[in-house]
Amino acid sequence: MGSCVGGLGLSVADGTRPAADGVEVRLATPDDAGAIAGLVAREYGADYADLHLQDPAWVARALAAGDLLFAVATRGGAHAGQMALERRGAALWENGRAVVDPDLRGRGLLARMGDLLFEALAGRPEARFVLGRSVTRHVVTQRYCLARGFAPLGLLLELFPGGEAGILSGRAVAPPGAGGGRADAAGHALSPA
Repeated sequence: MGSCVGGLGLSVADGTRPAADGVEVRLATPDDAGAIAGLVAREYGADYADLHLQDPAWVARALAAGDLLFAVATRGGAHAGQMALERRGAALWENGRAVVDPDLRGRGLLARMGDLLFEALAGRPEARFVLGRSVTRHVVTQRYCLARGFAPLGLLLELFPGGEAGILSGRAVAPPGAGGGRADAAGHALSPA
């Protein structure tokens, strides 16, 4: 392994996190595109808001271009969770696309994947702000956003398929080494949770 970034156990050499619970969290490569698309299809099918994420070729191209960062969680080599940061503009990214196998929910995987993604994003000086969208009934996602310094920006009616409302939130990108890349909406670094 390489040296650690920000004291968080992130290996610069291979982009992985140690797996104390048997679940490894690492940054995705284009080779993960099929597994990423497959997990979205398995858990959500045609009801998922962003159907392009079920296209392995699209996912592979976006990962290769650097317009999409995915953290993936694997257990025993099997793909079991994922979360993304997707470029929406020169300085704007969107955090989301979180899918976790039901058997692994409640183990803090969103936090682990999010911390890894924000540490990776902190190394991109052009990245300034991150948006988050969460379905109003997804309380876990809302708690994740609040714990990572996202500020609520608005309620968007009929944001998701089926007419579901969503909460839009946002935060600034913290510099490298600032508590896992965590910052409040004004960009002030937050201490690790």
